[in-house]
Amino acid sequence: MSAGCRGSVRLPAAQRQVDSLPVLALATSAPVVAENQLPAILIAPGLLKPYTWRNEMIDLPDSTQRDKFRMLNGIKANVNWSGSVPLEEGDFECYTFSLINKKDTLFRIDSVFKIWLPEAGGDWVSIQLKKEVAETNSPGTVYLVNIVNGEALVVDQDIHNVTNAPIVKVEDVTYVFYVKDDKIYRYNIAEKKTSAIAKLKYKDIDGESIDPYKLEVMQTAPTPGFRLVLHYNGRYYFIPFSIG
Repeated sequence: MSAGCRGSVRLPAAQRQVDSLPVLALATSAPVVAENQLPAILIAPGLLKPYTWRNEMIDLPDSTQRDKFRMLNGIKANVNWSGSVPLEEGDFECYTFSLINKKDTLFRIDSVFKIWLPEAGGDWVSIQLKKEVAETNSPGTVYLVNIVNGEALVVDQDIHNVTNAPIVKVEDVTYVFYVKDDKIYRYNIAEKKTSAIAKLKYKDIDGESIDPYKLEVMQTAPTPGFRLVLHYNGRYYFIPFSIG
């Protein structure tokens, strides 16, 4: 869930505002590929494979247990209950998300309403957060944090297809993959560039009734292979695909 609130990134030496560009660098877009030229991942009823759902999210805390966390490569992904926020839509639970290395807080975002599954790869952790009320189909933001030096990046914003963002090393290049606007995107960490690399194509199924839930990495060589987990008619399914 989420609602317009202020956030911050805390580095070991100091705390700065989330909107400060020296701290959170925004990704640049690679040359745009026409949508009709993108390879399509076909999603149709006959292609959906049953998926055994596992609760891998960080359990959200409450007023009685104010902190919940998950360990990622020695880094504590922590969710702290901040209280209840009265909004026009009603009262909503609000949280603070942080990444902690022993006693150092590498990254912190306050006033968060929804938190997706964090991912770790190499020296990086990715997380998608919503800071506006989720029931309004509000957008999410993918953040990327270097667990060695605390560098924090905004990979992409205004994401309505909200999933995790797995970090994958392909040969000598490390990427972040995520779903946005029914497309698969790939973010090159070294170049700080993001580009659409595939599109979701729905056949005999209403795209409004199916929600991307998770990207699972199945292989990294010779080409990255994934499973796109979808929520449809109250159940979970997956579609396998690969990216050349």
